Amino acid sequence: ETSRPTDGPANEGHADADDAVSETKPTRPTVTNNHQREVEYIPLGKLEQTADIFSAAWWQRIPRFLELDVERYVQNVESDAFKPILRAGNGFRDARLTRDWLDFSIEHLSKWWKMGEQPAMYSFAIGKLQSYIHRTLMATDVHDATMESTLAMIPYGVSDKTDEIGQQMWMISLVATIASLIQHGVARVLVVGYYDADTKQSMEAFQYLLDHEHHGVDADAEVDIARKKAPRIKGNGVENSPFSAKWGNTELAFVHTDDIKSTYVAENVPKGALNGLQKALKGEKSKDGIKPKDWLGKKGGDRFKYIYFTESDQILNARLRPSMLDTLDEGRIIIPHRIQPIPHPLDLDHLFQKKKHMRKALVDLDELSVKVAHLRPEVDACCDTGERLKNKKEKGIEGFWWQYGFTGQGNFTHLEPYDFMRLTSGTGIVALASTEHSRRCRPVADVATCESVPIGGDSE
Repeated sequence: ETSRPTDGPANEGHADADDAVSETKPTRPTVTNNHQREVEYIPLGKLEQTADIFSAAWWQRIPRFLELDVERYVQNVESDAFKPILRAGNGFRDARLTRDWLDFSIEHLSKWWKMGEQPAMYSFAIGKLQSYIHRTLMATDVHDATMESTLAMIPYGVSDKTDEIGQQMWMISLVATIASLIQHGVARVLVVGYYDADTKQSMEAFQYLLDHEHHGVDADAEVDIARKKAPRIKGNGVENSPFSAKWGNTELAFVHTDDIKSTYVAENVPKGALNGLQKALKGEKSKDGIKPKDWLGKKGGDRFKYIYFTESDQILNARLRPSMLDTLDEGRIIIPHRIQPIPHPLDLDHLFQKKKHMRKALVDLDELSVKVAHLRPEVDACCDTGERLKNKKEKGIEGFWWQYGFTGQGNFTHLEPYDFMRLTSGTGIVALASTEHSRRCRPVADVATCESVPIGGDSE
């Protein structure tokens, strides 16, 4: 299943000093800078065609992207994740996932924030993402040049029926997703929406970013900046019309699509987004009559070589290197690992008070996860093991495997082989060292390569 923002919808918790859970912070001297080493990819024979390539995010060259027949293949809500991989180029044979997950991964958030008691969970999650946004933008003074020829697209689709705090949750998640792209130097971020709420929230998201554009400069510069007029958004979004802005070197843009009808889904926003972008890259208006310049900017599409696609609840964490562009130029498609955050007592101990089974679940998880690794992108790694959870039915696990211990019917014994981690360059939310489809990585401190961690088989 993939999350979609179509279903409607700050103080951080902590564990006491004598709690069973502890957070590990590698203290040994730095042995290497992992931004400087070459990227290793998982051998194709070690990947499963469905589970491992499902991230609802991908990065590829424009010519490969244009090979996709959107009208034919993007007909349900998972199609935007699979079909651009499988129905262009050499299909699955082009898929590349990094051996070290910290090289290219995303934190997928919406399933996590939907599990807590509301509205307290939403409030906590909003505060957590606001902290991430401010920290990220303050540190974004110099862009990495690797994605300076990349256009990133985010299909958005928050139903007008979503309650107010749910809309705020999705809006701040969109801001955080865009902030992670700004951090990595993306040239243009294009948000594509359908509902009236999409236009409103995208406008709010852009304004939120612009209000924090000048963070990170010194105090004297702040005084001068305060006298300047705030950056303007060009366009007003009236009747869902396009609008745009700029944060540093990154262009921000919103376009509306009505091209949302598909065979299996009545309102398929990603289909309209992919179709419209393809037409713009070919110099054509979208089905809605929106001009290419609104999709690509006044400077046109020739300056872009690559497309990065993602959803509005996915935070990009990456150590980008020029060799990754070589991989894309060879016709490959790079897919991020979709890391799964999990409700954890280090984050949420104070938020699970009303439901007895949820309180018990946190106690059980506290006893299971003896330590939570803090992974630093400069020197640490999370090395792919190739292992995953099998025999779920025999274990009595139904639905999402990692949620089983929170149901009141199950426990967490199936998580015993799994590690827990925080990404210091990401949101800092406790996550399983796993994708939502249970593939595992092993956190390793101060390592220059993952060669010492073999890619094995299935977990018990």
